[in-house]
Amino acid sequence: MTAGATIKSDAKIERCAKMAGEVAYTVALALNEYFDGTWTPPVWKHSSEVEHCVSCHGPDTAKQRARKWNQQGHMDCVMCHTDHTKLMTSETTMSETTKDPGTEALRQHWGKQLADIDLEVARQAMLCDIPLNDRSLALRILDNDATVCGKSNPKAFEKLRALLTMHMSVRHKAIDSMGRDEALALIEETLSGLRHRLGLPDKKSS
Repeated sequence: MTAGATIKSDAKIERCAKMAGEVAYTVALALNEYFDGTWTPPVWKHSSEVEHCVSCHGPDTAKQRARKWNQQGHMDCVMCHTDHTKLMTSETTMSETTKDPGTEALRQHWGKQLADIDLEVARQAMLCDIPLNDRSLALRILDNDATVCGKSNPKAFEKLRALLTMHMSVRHKAIDSMGRDEALALIEETLSGLRHRLGLPDKKSS
C-alpha cells in the first residue's frame, strides 16, 4: 500500500515471489540442521521500542492465559496500536495520564473499538429481530435467554451474546483507563452515533 502497488501489479507479484522463496529457503535450512542434529529453535526477541508493551501484555503466566491477554505475535505492537505510555510526561504517572478526560488518543482508541463492536451487535440483533432501542434486553441476551428473539436464528444469537460480552469487556477497560465519567460519556456518544446511523430515536430507554 505504501508503495502504491496494486494487488496484481508486477511489484506486488515480485515481492510475494521473493517472500515465498525466502520462506522455502529458511525452512530447508532448518530441516537440514534438524536432521544433522544441529538445529536450535530460534527465540524471538522484541525490540526495545515495545519492551514495555510485552512486559504487561506478553508474559506467559496463568493470569494472562486466563484473561486471554497473552500476546503471542512477533510484530511491533505500535504498528497497529497506540502507545499509551507515550502520553506520559516526566511529572505524571501512567494511571494519572490515562485517566485524563482530555486524552484524545484514548478516546479514539476506545471509541473505534466500541463503534466496531456495537455496529456488529446491531446487525446480529436485526437478524434475530430484537428491538435495538431496548437496552434492558441486553442482560437477558447475556443470560442466554433466546426468548427475546422475534425470529429464531441460533447462530446470530450466539454471535450476539459473544459481541455483548466483548462490549462489556471493552467498556470496563475504557473506564479503567479513562475514568468512569469520561468513558461513559464516550460510550453514550458512540451509541448515539449508531442510533443516528440506523435511524433510531436518539435517546436512552428506561
